[in-house]
Amino acid sequence: AVNALKTVACNVTDTDAIIVDLLGASDATDARYLVTELCRDAYSATNERFAFLDVTKKGPQFDNEYFSGGTYLNYERETNAGDNVLKVDAARISRIRKDQARTKVIDLPLYLPAFDPDSDGCDFDAAFCCWVQDRQANDNNGNCNTPYDSQCIDKDPADNANFCYTDHSRSSSANNVLGGFSVFGDIENGKENIEGPIHCHGFAWAQDDTDTSAVY
Repeated sequence: AVNALKTVACNVTDTDAIIVDLLGASDATDARYLVTELCRDAYSATNERFAFLDVTKKGPQFDNEYFSGGTYLNYERETNAGDNVLKVDAARISRIRKDQARTKVIDLPLYLPAFDPDSDGCDFDAAFCCWVQDRQANDNNGNCNTPYDSQCIDKDPADNANFCYTDHSRSSSANNVLGGFSVFGDIENGKENIEGPIHCHGFAWAQDDTDTSAVY
Protein backbone atom coordinates (compact mmCIF):
# COMPACT_ATOMS: atom_id res chain seq x y z
CA ALA A 1 0.00 0.00 0.00
CA VAL A 2 2.84 2.34 0.84
CA ASN A 3 4.68 1.56 -2.39
CA ALA A 4 1.53 2.40 -4.35
CA LEU A 5 1.71 5.95 -2.98
CA LYS A 6 5.30 6.47 -4.12
CA THR A 7 5.94 8.65 -7.16
CA VAL A 8 8.58 7.89 -9.77
CA ALA A 9 10.85 10.46 -8.17
CA CYS A 10 10.65 8.79 -4.78
CA ASN A 11 13.62 6.52 -4.22
CA VAL A 12 13.11 5.85 -0.51
CA THR A 13 12.91 2.13 0.25
CA ASP A 14 12.36 2.42 4.01
CA THR A 15 8.58 2.12 4.39
CA ASP A 16 8.75 3.37 7.98
CA ALA A 17 10.41 6.56 6.73
CA ILE A 18 7.65 7.01 4.14
CA ILE A 19 4.91 6.65 6.76
CA VAL A 20 6.74 9.05 9.09
CA ASP A 21 6.94 11.60 6.28
CA LEU A 22 3.31 11.18 5.18
CA LEU A 23 2.01 11.65 8.72
CA GLY A 24 4.47 14.33 9.76
CA ALA A 25 5.49 12.12 12.65
CA SER A 26 8.67 12.48 14.68
CA ASP A 27 9.70 8.84 14.34
CA ALA A 28 8.36 5.35 13.57
CA THR A 29 6.91 4.91 17.07
CA ASP A 30 5.01 8.19 16.78
CA ALA A 31 3.82 7.14 13.31
CA ARG A 32 2.42 3.86 14.61
CA TYR A 33 0.54 5.76 17.33
CA LEU A 34 -0.91 8.15 14.74
CA VAL A 35 -1.98 5.26 12.49
CA THR A 36 -3.70 3.59 15.45
CA GLU A 37 -5.56 6.80 16.27
CA LEU A 38 -6.57 7.23 12.63
CA CYS A 39 -7.96 3.70 12.62
CA ARG A 40 -9.77 4.26 15.91
CA ASP A 41 -11.40 7.44 14.56
CA ALA A 42 -12.34 5.68 11.33
CA TYR A 43 -13.98 2.78 13.15
CA SER A 44 -15.88 5.19 15.40
CA ALA A 45 -17.08 7.34 12.51
CA THR A 46 -17.97 4.58 10.06
CA ASN A 47 -21.49 4.27 8.74
CA GLU A 48 -20.88 0.59 8.07
CA ARG A 49 -22.35 -0.55 11.37
CA PHE A 50 -24.96 -3.11 12.29
CA ALA A 51 -26.64 -3.03 15.69
CA PHE A 52 -26.53 -6.26 17.66
CA LEU A 53 -30.16 -5.65 18.60
CA ASP A 54 -31.03 -6.06 14.93
CA VAL A 55 -29.68 -9.62 14.80
CA THR A 56 -32.90 -11.07 16.21
CA LYS A 57 -35.01 -7.89 16.13
CA LYS A 58 -36.89 -9.26 19.14
CA GLY A 59 -35.65 -6.83 21.77
CA PRO A 60 -33.15 -6.88 24.64
CA GLN A 61 -35.27 -9.12 26.87
CA PHE A 62 -35.34 -11.84 24.22
CA ASP A 63 -31.60 -11.50 23.56
CA ASN A 64 -30.80 -11.72 27.27
CA GLU A 65 -33.02 -14.77 27.66
CA TYR A 66 -31.33 -16.43 24.67
CA PHE A 67 -27.83 -15.91 26.10
CA SER A 68 -29.15 -17.24 29.40
CA GLY A 69 -30.10 -20.50 27.70
CA GLY A 70 -33.77 -19.79 26.98
CA THR A 71 -36.10 -18.94 24.07
CA TYR A 72 -37.22 -21.23 21.27
CA LEU A 73 -33.80 -20.84 19.64
CA ASN A 74 -32.39 -22.96 22.46
CA TYR A 75 -35.40 -25.16 23.14
CA GLU A 76 -37.20 -26.05 19.93
CA ARG A 77 -36.74 -29.47 18.40
CA GLU A 78 -37.91 -30.56 14.97
CA THR A 79 -40.88 -32.90 14.75
CA ASN A 80 -41.67 -35.74 12.38
CA ALA A 81 -44.27 -33.47 10.77
CA GLY A 82 -41.57 -30.94 9.91
CA ASP A 83 -42.49 -28.30 12.47
CA ASN A 84 -39.95 -26.34 14.56
CA VAL A 85 -37.15 -26.44 11.99
CA LEU A 86 -34.43 -24.33 13.56
CA LYS A 87 -32.67 -23.75 10.23
CA VAL A 88 -35.87 -22.06 9.04
CA ASP A 89 -36.86 -20.30 12.25
CA ALA A 90 -33.35 -18.90 12.74
CA ALA A 91 -32.72 -18.18 9.05
CA ARG A 92 -32.32 -14.46 9.77
CA ILE A 93 -29.25 -15.14 11.92
CA SER A 94 -27.68 -17.21 9.17
CA ARG A 95 -28.28 -14.44 6.63
CA ILE A 96 -26.67 -11.85 8.90
CA ARG A 97 -23.66 -14.11 9.43
CA LYS A 98 -23.12 -14.34 5.67
CA ASP A 99 -23.68 -10.63 4.98
CA GLN A 100 -23.58 -7.95 7.67
CA ALA A 101 -21.23 -9.87 9.97
CA ARG A 102 -18.62 -9.95 7.20
CA THR A 103 -18.97 -6.40 5.96
CA LYS A 104 -20.02 -4.25 8.92
CA VAL A 105 -18.90 -3.40 12.44
CA ILE A 106 -21.16 -5.00 15.06
CA ASP A 107 -20.61 -3.57 18.52
CA LEU A 108 -20.37 -5.82 21.55
CA PRO A 109 -23.87 -6.12 23.09
CA LEU A 110 -23.08 -4.30 26.32
CA TYR A 111 -26.83 -4.02 27.01
CA LEU A 112 -26.67 -7.71 27.95
CA PRO A 113 -25.41 -8.52 31.48
CA ALA A 114 -23.30 -11.40 30.13
CA PHE A 115 -21.22 -8.91 28.11
CA ASP A 116 -21.39 -5.79 30.27
CA PRO A 117 -18.08 -5.30 32.15
CA ASP A 118 -19.95 -3.32 34.82
CA SER A 119 -22.00 -6.47 35.47
CA ASP A 120 -18.86 -8.58 35.87
CA GLY A 121 -18.95 -9.78 32.28
CA CYS A 122 -16.14 -10.27 29.76
CA ASP A 123 -13.25 -9.43 32.12
CA PHE A 124 -10.93 -11.48 29.92
CA ASP A 125 -12.28 -10.49 26.49
CA ALA A 126 -13.51 -14.00 25.80
CA ALA A 127 -16.89 -15.66 25.50
CA PHE A 128 -18.14 -19.20 25.09
CA CYS A 129 -21.40 -21.10 24.94
CA CYS A 130 -22.10 -24.68 25.91
CA TRP A 131 -24.90 -27.04 24.90
CA VAL A 132 -26.01 -30.12 26.81
CA GLN A 133 -28.44 -31.57 24.25
CA ASP A 134 -28.27 -32.50 20.59
CA ARG A 135 -31.27 -31.31 18.54
CA GLN A 136 -30.03 -31.79 14.98
CA ALA A 137 -30.05 -35.21 13.33
CA ASN A 138 -27.50 -36.48 10.84
CA ASP A 139 -24.86 -33.82 11.45
CA ASN A 140 -22.24 -36.13 13.00
CA ASN A 141 -22.28 -34.03 16.16
CA GLY A 142 -24.30 -36.00 18.70
CA ASN A 143 -26.72 -38.90 18.93
CA CYS A 144 -29.97 -37.17 17.87
CA ASN A 145 -31.46 -39.18 15.02
CA THR A 146 -34.61 -39.54 12.99
CA PRO A 147 -37.50 -39.97 13.40
CA TYR A 148 -37.30 -36.89 15.63
CA ASP A 149 -40.31 -37.68 17.81
CA SER A 150 -38.74 -40.88 19.13
CA GLN A 151 -35.00 -40.64 18.39
CA CYS A 152 -34.19 -37.04 19.27
CA ILE A 153 -35.52 -36.62 22.80
CA ASP A 154 -32.95 -35.69 25.47
CA LYS A 155 -30.05 -36.75 23.25
CA ASP A 156 -26.40 -35.97 23.93
CA PRO A 157 -24.19 -33.66 21.89
CA ALA A 158 -20.68 -34.60 20.82
CA ASP A 159 -18.59 -34.23 23.98
CA ASN A 160 -15.74 -31.77 23.37
CA ALA A 161 -15.28 -30.16 26.78
CA ASN A 162 -14.90 -30.85 30.49
CA PHE A 163 -17.14 -28.58 32.55
CA CYS A 164 -15.59 -28.59 36.01
CA TYR A 165 -16.98 -25.68 38.01
CA THR A 166 -19.32 -22.72 37.80
CA ASP A 167 -19.70 -19.74 40.15
CA HIS A 168 -23.38 -18.79 40.14
CA SER A 169 -22.69 -15.30 41.52
CA ARG A 170 -20.94 -14.46 38.22
CA SER A 171 -24.13 -14.96 36.22
CA SER A 172 -26.99 -14.23 38.60
CA SER A 173 -28.87 -12.30 35.90
CA ALA A 174 -29.00 -15.49 33.84
CA ASN A 175 -29.49 -18.23 36.42
CA ASN A 176 -31.57 -16.18 38.89
CA VAL A 177 -29.36 -17.39 41.73
CA LEU A 178 -27.58 -14.84 43.92
CA GLY A 179 -24.64 -17.04 44.86
CA GLY A 180 -23.21 -20.48 45.38
CA PHE A 181 -21.37 -22.78 43.03
CA SER A 182 -21.56 -26.17 41.36
CA VAL A 183 -18.66 -28.60 41.10
CA PHE A 184 -18.89 -31.26 38.41
CA GLY A 185 -16.39 -33.68 39.82
CA ASP A 186 -16.06 -36.45 42.36
CA ILE A 187 -13.60 -34.76 44.70
CA GLU A 188 -13.41 -37.60 47.20
CA ASN A 189 -12.46 -40.15 44.55
CA GLY A 190 -10.49 -37.78 42.35
CA LYS A 191 -12.72 -38.20 39.29
CA GLU A 192 -13.46 -35.54 36.70
CA ASN A 193 -15.73 -35.32 33.68
CA ILE A 194 -18.81 -36.58 35.52
CA GLU A 195 -21.10 -33.88 34.12
CA GLY A 196 -21.92 -35.93 31.04
CA PRO A 197 -21.53 -34.94 27.38
CA ILE A 198 -21.29 -31.21 26.82
CA HIS A 199 -20.42 -29.31 23.63
CA CYS A 200 -18.79 -25.86 23.84
CA HIS A 201 -17.51 -23.24 21.42
CA GLY A 202 -15.90 -19.90 22.21
CA PHE A 203 -13.83 -17.04 20.90
CA ALA A 204 -11.59 -14.29 22.22
CA TRP A 205 -10.66 -10.80 21.06
CA ALA A 206 -7.78 -8.42 21.63
CA GLN A 207 -7.82 -5.69 24.29
CA ASP A 208 -6.71 -3.23 21.61
CA ASP A 209 -9.98 -1.83 20.28
CA THR A 210 -8.39 -1.25 16.84
CA ASP A 211 -7.41 -4.89 16.44
CA THR A 212 -9.56 -6.63 13.82
CA SER A 213 -10.58 -9.30 16.35
CA ALA A 214 -12.04 -6.57 18.57
CA VAL A 215 -13.58 -4.51 15.76
CA TYR A 216 -15.31 -7.39 14.01
